[in-house]
Amino acid sequence: MLSIHRHSTHIFPSSQCFNGALPPLDALPHYTAIFISGSHYSAYERRTWIKQLKAYLRTAVLGRKVPMKLVGLCFGCQLLAEALGGRVGPNTDGAFVLKGEWWVSMLGRALR
Repeated sequence: MLSIHRHSTHIFPSSQCFNGALPPLDALPHYTAIFISGSHYSAYERRTWIKQLKAYLRTAVLGRKVPMKLVGLCFGCQLLAEALGGRVGPNTDGAFVLKGEWWVSMLGRALR
């Protein structure tokens, strides 16, 4: 899931990237942040939508169409790394489960 935050009006639109739904690149300057969430997919998988999303992010970042913050969580971080020339691969030690606690700020609670 790709979420784009528009600060002035607290709008949090999201795009279902796996369905090819991405905002037009020329709309990105109107936003303050892009958040790429986790997924049960991996950035190194050879899926068409993952390749398209990497190309989109590469164009957005390297083409300077993103004058904003980028946040990647798990899959999102892997995806940004691959899109910008890094390499991501499977964990050779096997699968693992990450467990943690998350705290929602007062602003986050108010925006629910």
